Amino acid sequence: MRLLALLLLAVPAYADGIAWSKGIEEAKKAAAEKKPIAVVLVQKGCAHSAELMTNMAKDERLASLAPSFAWLAVQVGTDEYKGWFVKTCGGNVEGTPSVLVLNPKGENADPAYAGLPVVSSPEMDDLLPMLRRAIERSKPEEPAKDREAVKAAMEKAASAKTPAERIAAWTAAIRAGDGWSAEEKAVGEARAGIEKALQEGSAEMLRIFREVRDAAEQKAAFEKVRADYAGTSVGEWAAEEAGKVKVKK
Repeated sequence: MRLLALLLLAVPAYADGIAWSKGIEEAKKAAAEKKPIAVVLVQKGCAHSAELMTNMAKDERLASLAPSFAWLAVQVGTDEYKGWFVKTCGGNVEGTPSVLVLNPKGENADPAYAGLPVVSSPEMDDLLPMLRRAIERSKPEEPAKDREAVKAAMEKAASAKTPAERIAAWTAAIRAGDGWSAEEKAVGEARAGIEKALQEGSAEMLRIFREVRDAAEQKAAFEKVRADYAGTSVGEWAAEEAGKVKVKK
């Protein structure tokens, strides 16, 4: 399966820690009655399928979650797809790529996993929360390292000196805690904090446009926003506007 996917999708080797099964029966054996089965539907010639596989290969966060699943990649058009996949999972999938989670027996209708979405995105920030929720269903105890990472990130955000530092810390908290029920409050606070910070930065940009007329002062104001919001959309906006201001020598 690994070689087949590489040839069909022309993507790098898969991430360490993912042992791909050759079919659903092998996946059920790998699940050993306790692991959920992550099914990845891909298609030859699908750019987003190739992008997902590339992202899976290089994302270290996935490598830490992967051992909690049995993994099966299904190529559209194969016997596995036409037979088992369409019969068992076809009603839940609209296109490629798609990632869905089955119970350890390979069943799609299981109350323990009810409500888990089918992820149809190549972005790891969309996939990882769903995988974490699946792990939570199979293992009620959330990893201590993730709880500690969320706590550390939120503390870093509280002591940050600039909006950019706060946003970076909040982003780290979201990535560590998204999908874990015990961290819903912290993740919600982090999302709200990022939204508010970006709104404040945008408001400051508009204030500069309205109130600062001197070119030198305006450029300096834009540069301050650029520094305060480095690495964000507001920082990029400020840098662009600072570059437009012509200061007379």
